[in-house]
Amino acid sequence: MKLRIRNFLERDDNSRQMPGKKDTITSNKIKKQKRLLNDSMKLLHAKFLYENPNSKIHYSTFCKMKPFWTVKPTLSNLETCMCKKCTNVAYMHKQLVAEKAIPSSPVEDSVAEIVCDTKNHKCMYGECSKCSSKRLSFSMHSSAEKLITYHQWVTKDKPYGDNKVSKVTVKENIEIKLSELCDKYESEIKPRYSMHTYNIYHQYAELRKLKEGLKANEVVIHIDFSENYGCKHGEDIQSIHFGGSHEQVSLHTGVYYTADRFSSFCTISPCTRHDASGIWGHLTPILKKIKTELPLINTIHFVSDGPTTQYRNKTNFWLTSTVPRTLGFTEITWNFLEAGHGKGAPDGIGGVIKRSADAIVAAGNDIVSAEGLLESLKGLTTIYLQFVTQVDIEKFDNQVPELRTVEGTMKIHQVLYPGQAGVVEHRVLSCFCERPCFEKTRSSVIICNNKTPSTVQNAKTSTTRPTTTSKDTPSRSEDIPVPSTSKDIQLMTNYVSKKNTLSVIEQVSATNAYNGMWCVVLYDGKPYPGQIEDTDDDSVEVKTMSRVGVNRFFWPAREDRIWYNYDDVNYIFSSG
Repeated sequence: MKLRIRNFLERDDNSRQMPGKKDTITSNKIKKQKRLLNDSMKLLHAKFLYENPNSKIHYSTFCKMKPFWTVKPTLSNLETCMCKKCTNVAYMHKQLVAEKAIPSSPVEDSVAEIVCDTKNHKCMYGECSKCSSKRLSFSMHSSAEKLITYHQWVTKDKPYGDNKVSKVTVKENIEIKLSELCDKYESEIKPRYSMHTYNIYHQYAELRKLKEGLKANEVVIHIDFSENYGCKHGEDIQSIHFGGSHEQVSLHTGVYYTADRFSSFCTISPCTRHDASGIWGHLTPILKKIKTELPLINTIHFVSDGPTTQYRNKTNFWLTSTVPRTLGFTEITWNFLEAGHGKGAPDGIGGVIKRSADAIVAAGNDIVSAEGLLESLKGLTTIYLQFVTQVDIEKFDNQVPELRTVEGTMKIHQVLYPGQAGVVEHRVLSCFCERPCFEKTRSSVIICNNKTPSTVQNAKTSTTRPTTTSKDTPSRSEDIPVPSTSKDIQLMTNYVSKKNTLSVIEQVSATNAYNGMWCVVLYDGKPYPGQIEDTDDDSVEVKTMSRVGVNRFFWPAREDRIWYNYDDVNYIFSSG
């Protein structure tokens, strides 16, 4: 029972690994990396009994059997990365509880109130006809028109330099009427927050099922970039200590699991690139090691978080479809954990590496380079270490052709590679009901609640933008001044600012939403106008027009919706 409780509490959906080198706890001379519980012990006890109906264990016994390294989060844990969506909903929930508009219960109770089943895909995605009419019940003890203040993390424009702006995330105090906060809380709970929580639960459940049923020819590789390690001297002079003279070392950490073993690794490089080429520069020696030691393995399941600048982008999709096959692997899947909930074993490995390196420096030794870090750690850790040069990373830059963005990238949680270079199949959620994973992907069978994967050709066959076909005809064309140089962009920005009665920054601050607004985005260096459909923490979904010639645009017969980074959005119109 104690082992079962330990395994339950160590699951990534119930606690998260702390990544810091100081995040340890010791008991009876046993040192462990801390894990922060995601819920209260009462809720975790209830969840444990729900999953193990035959286990009759009291709450007090459940608490006594908790491993000492799984602890409740405190104020000293503020450096831990928190999920923006969960935190913002929690702020609204806390204020509504304070106003006695809703009972003092977890946010999950609000989700359960407006859906039929929190474990049902259609209910949590707002596709169930039975619970579509369900609403939250609010008790207005105070006046509905009462002005209240609550906190929210928001991303906004920050002016700097000569008419330049940058995106920053700040914690703001928002003043709003109580009735409006109730409406906003309800609209956020369903389906946005309910989808988010379902994705978290589903991804962890599927990956747990995958690890428990691994076949002899399969390997699961869980990876993540650790925060760069700053090299140090045993003694520093003032100019070195306060200057920028310390070299930064990139650490790519991970664990690979097979049917009968698991092993941790860390690749070390002086090149601090964390893009797709950097990823495969770090992954290639690990895949070679696995293939050498375990030649029967031909199937890889990658697991990672989903930042668009690292793992979840068209360039990484392409390299994943080509590089592993040159090393002898035939079937590949890449599975993304839900945004803001990607903490796991790799974070703990990064903490161990940095803590070991700092102990060496504290003993009076110098670690001034990536090579020095590798040499210093050899023999002091059981983690497999590998050095990666800048040349190992840059060689992948020339292997990538002109690519098209995979539509709906930000919503994808599983990518499958059927065999042809550049062809990817993707699902909104991961599914391992059938393995090999490609046995049912080309059929019309719906696997569980996950639809048959969509197939897309990742590489372009021409240099034109792949949004229309010869059948497409303009349904509407407009003459819109489109910038072609940075000077034109600035002139157009000034024109938009003068035309609108409310500046973009003011409007976003007032509405806290971009949805429905017009914008211009850059795709392959060319500007396209379109309307914003949805936003995320660091990206925006835009429905764009197609272009004819230099300065004329039309709506294509087939909608072109793609997720773009905020940096690709040149400017926003306050109205159509």
